Amino acid sequence: MLVSMTGYGRGEAREGQWALALEVKTVNHRNFELMAKLPAGLWELEPRLREGLREVIRRGRAEVYLHWLTPLSGIREPVVDMDLAKGYLQALRAAGRKLGLKGEPDFSLAAGLPEVVRIEERPLRMALISPLVMRALNQALQGLANMRRSEGRRLAVDMQQRLSNIRRLTQAVRRLFFSRKKKQTAVLRKRLEGLFKAGAPEAKQIARDACAQYLRADITEELVRLAAHWSQFGKLMRTREPVGRRMDFLIQEMNREINTIGAKAGDAGIAHHVVNIKEELERIREQVQNIE
Repeated sequence: MLVSMTGYGRGEAREGQWALALEVKTVNHRNFELMAKLPAGLWELEPRLREGLREVIRRGRAEVYLHWLTPLSGIREPVVDMDLAKGYLQALRAAGRKLGLKGEPDFSLAAGLPEVVRIEERPLRMALISPLVMRALNQALQGLANMRRSEGRRLAVDMQQRLSNIRRLTQAVRRLFFSRKKKQTAVLRKRLEGLFKAGAPEAKQIARDACAQYLRADITEELVRLAAHWSQFGKLMRTREPVGRRMDFLIQEMNREINTIGAKAGDAGIAHHVVNIKEELERIREQVQNIE
């Protein structure tokens, strides 16, 4: 079963006054890579997130976004610096006396002065928060895995159809090649028989040159290897292991064989099929870049 590297999952977890959401998005990448955006105070959870992700993701770039659903009042609180406020009020009274002002300075005036009121993060109870994060992660990973498998099935259907097209086109190449080979062999045999019968001195050299040319133009070996490659590719499509890199290698090998066939065959009909096969291989190669 093929698994796509592209997917998305979301999870939420709540416990008492704490609530958070975690999103995971994965995209193509040659290796595993994690990019985590976590709220302040939760960076120490990144190794656990990485470990959980590696159980599901073998290859690809994973982006993790963790954010609070708890209202800000639940994780932040105002703190009044009473000593500083008292100092401000004393200074204001002294200034008022010197300026001959009447009345007492209002506390609201002091509260608006720098550093009197500040917002502080409430201490996080990691023993409670960590399990919440992991619950949200597991929920997100389940959705991610389902989406990646669904996308993998879609890619498999497309690649299987293109692989069938390649088999059909390759069979057409095989028929053209052996049909032409049979005709060329018959013509060559008749010509050589006539030369040898006539005792022509160049008959042996012509025979040697014809054999050499025949061997250079023979594509039987390439057809056999091409068939072996697509058979192996089909087996990889049914495995449960990450196969993207092996598939990419096989696509390169199939391209190499089909290029050799096109160069050696020297036939317009075969060349036409070779172009179509290369187009199908390119479409498959593009899809393989999405496979884990």
